[in-house]
Amino acid sequence: MGFNRLRKTDGDTRIIQVGDWLFDVGKLTITKGDDELSLEPKTVDLLIYLIENADRVISKQELMDHVWRTVVSDNAVTRAIVRLRAILGDDPQKPIYIITLPRKGYRLIAPVQTKNRPVQNSRPLAWLAGALASLMIVVLVFNKHWSPDSGTDLQSPLMKLVPVTSLVGDEIDPALSPDGAMLAFAHRESESATWQVMIKKLATNEIFQVTRGLQNAWLPAWSPDGSKLAYQSIAMDYCQIYIADVNDLANPKVDKPVLNCNIGVGSGNVVWGGSELLYYSDAATVNDPFVIFSYHLLTKNLNRITSPPNSGKGDYRMQLSPDGNWLAFLRNAVYRDQTELWLYAVNSGESARITTLPVLLRALAWLPDSRRLVVANQNKQLQTVDIETGTGVELTSEMMPLFHPAAGGGKLVASVGSFHRREIWRAVGEFGTDTPVVESIEPFIVSSHSNLLARLNPQDNSVAFISERSGSPQIWLRNRDGSQHQLTRFNDSHNITALNWSPDGKRLVAAGNSRLLWVDVINQQVSFGPEDIEAVAKPVWATDNEHIYFSRKTGAEWQLFIFSTATGQVEAVVKDGGYQSKPAEQGNTIYLSKLHQPGLWQLDSDSGVEKPVGNWLGMQNFNRDWVISASEEHFYFVDPHDISSILRISLQEDSDPVNIIKLSQDTIIDFDVSRDLKTLVFSRTAVGDSDIVLLTGDSHRSVR
Repeated sequence: MGFNRLRKTDGDTRIIQVGDWLFDVGKLTITKGDDELSLEPKTVDLLIYLIENADRVISKQELMDHVWRTVVSDNAVTRAIVRLRAILGDDPQKPIYIITLPRKGYRLIAPVQTKNRPVQNSRPLAWLAGALASLMIVVLVFNKHWSPDSGTDLQSPLMKLVPVTSLVGDEIDPALSPDGAMLAFAHRESESATWQVMIKKLATNEIFQVTRGLQNAWLPAWSPDGSKLAYQSIAMDYCQIYIADVNDLANPKVDKPVLNCNIGVGSGNVVWGGSELLYYSDAATVNDPFVIFSYHLLTKNLNRITSPPNSGKGDYRMQLSPDGNWLAFLRNAVYRDQTELWLYAVNSGESARITTLPVLLRALAWLPDSRRLVVANQNKQLQTVDIETGTGVELTSEMMPLFHPAAGGGKLVASVGSFHRREIWRAVGEFGTDTPVVESIEPFIVSSHSNLLARLNPQDNSVAFISERSGSPQIWLRNRDGSQHQLTRFNDSHNITALNWSPDGKRLVAAGNSRLLWVDVINQQVSFGPEDIEAVAKPVWATDNEHIYFSRKTGAEWQLFIFSTATGQVEAVVKDGGYQSKPAEQGNTIYLSKLHQPGLWQLDSDSGVEKPVGNWLGMQNFNRDWVISASEEHFYFVDPHDISSILRISLQEDSDPVNIIKLSQDTIIDFDVSRDLKTLVFSRTAVGDSDIVLLTGDSHRSVR
């Protein structure tokens, strides 16, 4: 049976029983009981190939040739098999789905049965979603007869996909040169590698590496004449903007940085405002809003051009219109999933809001008429926005999510799918002994979509977590027997940024779209805090299982509050800052950290008296996850200087920290430790397998 995944998607009516799972080929989902999981296209490709060749052993090379159809490493195949096994709940030591034959390959051993379902309202271009199977970045090329005035071809079918890259790993931040002849992007080939800026000449298929540093380099931006690339170089505690001369692609020239940024996260971007002018977004600290500045490369004049409120992420992404008159930028005014779209008039210096979209956008792009913008909406599809009316039309209606549009040379670039997928891993050992021992570290909760914020139930070590496997972020539960089920079913997009168990293990509290919400796990009932309590972060339960501590930004500082789930009453706990907190199990002590002050603090909730904890701790900033042991003997935290490590330090005596977990170069997103200090769960960034393709609207036109 031939492998034909790229010719089948919505139109494929097969429902395949694989062991205990029902695999709907057209919908790209698998179902078992009440659990329905959506699959990434590459996972679908792999599963179908295993099903269609279930009668024999398939080598890694055969999978690379027929599933990836490009040059990939053995590790890419291994990672895909590991992910598929995790989704199916298969144990490689006692497999019931996929068996590994050493030095030979893999074979599907689960029973397979196929049946068809009725076709209902298939979209005319349903085949296109299948063609996006292994694609993470696409270029939507306007029909050669398209004009800025007609707009008709913006809603035309996308007719043809032509791959333009075949690199192993993630490829993000696509940017087309002004003439559309070259594609710049950021690439990382493995979890331990750094991001590097690359350029591909579309006419010759040649790929050139622009950067070769030890720091991450991304977000490339072309100069107006296409001879230079500006980009960000990011380390943990700093950001620098470089300019590379790319006239000679074989020998790009990178000089010293032209600007030093004040923040070590790559949320802002840089764009050219002319041959000698840059616009860039920056923030004073990780806790302050992004602000847009202009910088003249010759005169060194630096001017602040936007003034966002302190209540949100600020002005973090922008693009200059083709006619040079407008700088469109994205503003997050409140810490929730919504974005204000603003215009800055280059000539007058005035700013005005165009509209507000109910989604946290990553990027925006201008159409050639300098009148319409393209963004990704809440449905994760591309749409236009008219800068005069704030209205627009949807350009795409595909099964795969689209985001990060960018434009150049009459072409529109957008990312498809996802990157920076999160996986939850588990470490087992003795983490409370004088010399910590790690017995094993292995994938724990893995699917085709991100899983993060794993939290161990203090009563039975079941694990609550956030997963996007059902199509949007939802709260899930992994029981001790390994079964998983969905606890919430939010209809709208919920950006869930925190999750914690109540001490009795019966309820969860979360911050969803910067509002308080809590879940009765037994009855699967969701309750929300008052609407006027917004910009909420880091909620945790008090020891009485009824009150919730949370932080909220008031002015320029975060403050700690307490909320009663019974009465709805809110009271301030501290007046001198407080971000992350953890009540001690006994007594009236609350441990807390502050964003703008280093150290760990003890707060007496009765007297309101605060005191710092330890000498070494007093010199560190703890903005990521940390855990206090039940005995209050140890403090576990992500190393502020190496976010691939989890450390432990004594709260009873001054001592140096001890390393608990050390990954290669991966970022530890969050973590939790069990009460008996024998289990540690953490989420980390997993590398993707993405490609770049050219997508044309003219079926008679070919692009090499």
